Amino acid sequence: MSAEMAVLLLNCLCLCSYLTRRLIADVNVLENKRNRYWSDRIADQTGSPVKLWNTMNAILQRDERTADDVAPTPHDADAFLRYFDETRR
Repeated sequence: MSAEMAVLLLNCLCLCSYLTRRLIADVNVLENKRNRYWSDRIADQTGSPVKLWNTMNAILQRDERTADDVAPTPHDADAFLRYFDETRR
């Protein structure tokens, strides 16, 4: 390997290392901002249970759940009715 190639490789490695550290720092900043935002919203809404629950649902992404996300169940209202009718006999 020539000296020029070694210098180029070393420069690329330094650049990759710098970019990795920068990306990690940016992710940490965004995560801290997100945590501070939700903590502030929760603190502001402690006096209003409805608003607090809405915020908690947003944090847990319950508002974005669709019917396709829910696992189907073999139970339905008729099956429960039959079960309770049979147990009363």
